[in-house]
Amino acid sequence: ASAAGARGGAGGDDPDHGFCSFLDPRGKLWINNGLTELLTQQRENIRVSLGSAVSSLTWDASQSLWQLAGRSFGEPRSFGAFDAVVLGDAMTGRRGSPGHILLHENGESAAEASGSGESRPEGKGSELGLTFPVLDAVRVKPAFSLMIAFPPGTIDAPFDAATIVNSSVFQWVSLENSKPNYSSDLACQSFVAISTFEMAERLLAANPQQKDHKFVEQTSAYLARIEVELAEAFMDLMRPMLAAERDGRTAAASGSLEPVYVKAQRWGGAFYSN
Repeated sequence: ASAAGARGGAGGDDPDHGFCSFLDPRGKLWINNGLTELLTQQRENIRVSLGSAVSSLTWDASQSLWQLAGRSFGEPRSFGAFDAVVLGDAMTGRRGSPGHILLHENGESAAEASGSGESRPEGKGSELGLTFPVLDAVRVKPAFSLMIAFPPGTIDAPFDAATIVNSSVFQWVSLENSKPNYSSDLACQSFVAISTFEMAERLLAANPQQKDHKFVEQTSAYLARIEVELAEAFMDLMRPMLAAERDGRTAAASGSLEPVYVKAQRWGGAFYSN
């Protein structure tokens, strides 16, 4: 995650201006139930704002605070002033990305604040990515993820996580139950699988992200066909590890091969390496 602290214009050497850099977690970071749930469990005073999107950060030098603004449920909103801002999604700091954030500074033009020397209209700000040019090299591709759960003991998986080779559908799969402190309201054996980029292209050809030049949201109806296709492919992939077949039972006799939970997620700009 990248972090933006109290920083004033080009004067980054002044200790009063704080910092603007990257934060590295100390040790392994396990997120079992979502980042929001994780943070609220660890910090009682965290306030969660749902249906909101921050689109600009303004450094208020007079108060040494960051002013956050954006939209909440479609309406313009100011989210208040903060000592520091932590960005949990690198896309907010990647120039040209759909989720980029604009950086403003009270009392200076955006060009002065970014050090670019370019003339920009007052109030428009500069992309936060100017502070993190290293993110320009980050490559993204569309991908889909699948979370699928079965009754306990359905699949005899000899791994916690595995890279999949020679599969046209999935490139990676993990056993979620193997994560430390894993918890679920449902007694199950839970997996997360990441599609290949080729599979994502095929799914997007049939279920595009844009239609009539408008963004297509991931509604239940949109994901329904995708979930069926990915779930069937996952069952085919894991069939050699089915405990029922290993014990000589048929799928019909075991009665435990039907997933108890299936959820797909589209990642329009998934990070990848090599």
